[in-house]
Amino acid sequence: MKIWSMQVDDYNMTVCSEDHNPADYSASLEGLPVTNWNTAQLKIWKKGKNRDFVGFLNGGMLVLSDKAIEVIKGFLDPNVQYLNCVVKNYSTKLTLVNVVTI
Repeated sequence: MKIWSMQVDDYNMTVCSEDHNPADYSASLEGLPVTNWNTAQLKIWKKGKNRDFVGFLNGGMLVLSDKAIEVIKGFLDPNVQYLNCVVKNYSTKLTLVNVVTI
């Protein structure tokens, strides 16, 4: 089991892994305000020189690229600042178990 903490502000999202150290991820709402999250596409990038594409958020669904190919379904309230996503980690996919708002 892994717990991912997602901190959301107006235009950015930071992700923390289960050891609570900040992960090197960032996100862009492509100019849309956070109130439009349920319809906005949120692209998530790994920080650094290459800015590797990690996944995207669209219609309340977090889709991860590469080995994490399963869709993580979660309802994203535009007023919620933090989400805890508890997922089962399989070798080639992540499956959502629960989403808890803090």
